[in-house]
Amino acid sequence: MIKISISSDEREELEQFRRLSSSKDSEKALMMLLCSEGQKVNQIATVN
Repeated sequence: MIKISISSDEREELEQFRRLSSSKDSEKALMMLLCSEGQKVNQIATVN
């Protein structure tokens, strides 16, 4: 598991970035959000 800590401001920025960015960049933002929630890499890999 890769655990990262992000502030509420950073979370808000990632969520906004996710809505406004291309699908590839949006997926990267989603991966960071899921890591910050404690999701395991194999779980994140299966997210569509």
